[in-house]
Amino acid sequence: MPRRQSVAHHACELCRQRKRKCDGDGTHPCKSCHETGTDCVYLATTRVSKADLRDRLAKQEEEHLHDKVVLDAICSRNTSFAEMMNIPQWKQKRPLFVFYADPPFALQSDATSPTAIPTATMRFRTNLVYYRSQIPQLLDTILARDCLSFCPISEKEFLRDFESGSGPHCSPALLDALLALATLLVQGTVAAIIAPRLEDKSQEELGDSFAKEAIASLYNAAGLPQRMADIQALGILALYCLGCGKMKDGLGFAGDFGAAITEQWGTKQSVLTFDHRQAHANVYCAAVSFNRSLFLIQNYNKTLDELTVKVDLKTSSLHDDNSNSGSTGSKADLSCSIIDDAFVSRDLSLLPNNPKLIAAKLFEFTEWVYKVRENPKTSLEQTIKVFQDCMRWYDSFFACTSNGSSETPLMMFAHTYYHFGVMCLLTPYVLESVAVDSEGNFPVKVCKEAAAQIGTFIQIYSAVHNDGQLHDFMTFFKTAALAFLAICKAKIPK
Repeated sequence: MPRRQSVAHHACELCRQRKRKCDGDGTHPCKSCHETGTDCVYLATTRVSKADLRDRLAKQEEEHLHDKVVLDAICSRNTSFAEMMNIPQWKQKRPLFVFYADPPFALQSDATSPTAIPTATMRFRTNLVYYRSQIPQLLDTILARDCLSFCPISEKEFLRDFESGSGPHCSPALLDALLALATLLVQGTVAAIIAPRLEDKSQEELGDSFAKEAIASLYNAAGLPQRMADIQALGILALYCLGCGKMKDGLGFAGDFGAAITEQWGTKQSVLTFDHRQAHANVYCAAVSFNRSLFLIQNYNKTLDELTVKVDLKTSSLHDDNSNSGSTGSKADLSCSIIDDAFVSRDLSLLPNNPKLIAAKLFEFTEWVYKVRENPKTSLEQTIKVFQDCMRWYDSFFACTSNGSSETPLMMFAHTYYHFGVMCLLTPYVLESVAVDSEGNFPVKVCKEAAAQIGTFIQIYSAVHNDGQLHDFMTFFKTAALAFLAICKAKIPK
């Protein structure tokens, strides 16, 4: 039998207080109030639902985890003095885990509110201070990889600011971005010192978690980051996305990387000291060349698509619907004087085999190839002249690498990149019977040889690294070479 609905719910306030029966209906006063001349007042009863109770419980759990993070930081010997000084501010800023507006890229936060944060994510953030403290063990290996030429980081200045807990060369966003990249470049080391604290995440999930933390820090305000370390974090995120095969995301972060340092380059030159100006020039050259290289990769995609049409193939194996061959960073200026000022003429310590000098030569080569491919009006004759300049550049490049190992990641990248640049220049003319060098070779022969060289250097590059995996640009170079050779085998005679 159903329970009778309580009349107390409909009683006026006076009847409630006196615990008597109320015959009012909420519209007309009850008899008791009418007889005594008292206002008959009805108040809506506030009911707490189970959902509300769950929300309150979740907030309490969040505050508990916040306190645990602070306690871990206080107890950890890896917490710097500066971080200890910030603990009172952490306690004042509840909740600790604030989600900002999502950036316009695919690597976005999994949750939209603190109450929706999964338990695994909360555990990850609880260990974040520990993860960041492990960066010094990973830094040498990360910075030795070829891709860091496009996002240079001064190890000395980085570690100095890391130890002090303050300074322009280290930030939480840069630490998180480097950790994300480390999950690709030094998988074994990361698994040994980081992954055991988070057993329920794979390397890929762990890398994405670090990337999301960096994104949340970088895109929490209007405009691009102003701090040098945060600007570098954008470049590292771009490299991470390229290593994961996320070209669209990589383009977005690389574009922001270039735009942020270009903005700094244009507005702060007059107030920077010589050392800081040189450091800015270093990062500026790298960021612009980074975007130039991405343009060349996309442009080569377009070139192969056009070639397949000419030789009556349906599509090239390099085709990607998500690519965009727009002129990324085309308005930036990268004259040889800027490169020399940043790397060569002001730094007499740049002897052969110095990575900074090798990077400067690569930036110079990138600019030559980019200017040819970015301008649709460039003629075959002009292209041949630049190609011949590039051959002389390649010969002179060995003067920068005398007595050094040719099997370092940077050297393998440099050789592979040169041959990819040759393919960028001459692939549009592979159907032309025009000599392009002193030996009378046609473009198709030069491009086939360049593609074969890329395959050789890729094999050596893979053998140098125990994991045998390719990351960042090397994957794109390999794919481009294979796609070109496939077209030649199918449709272009010897």
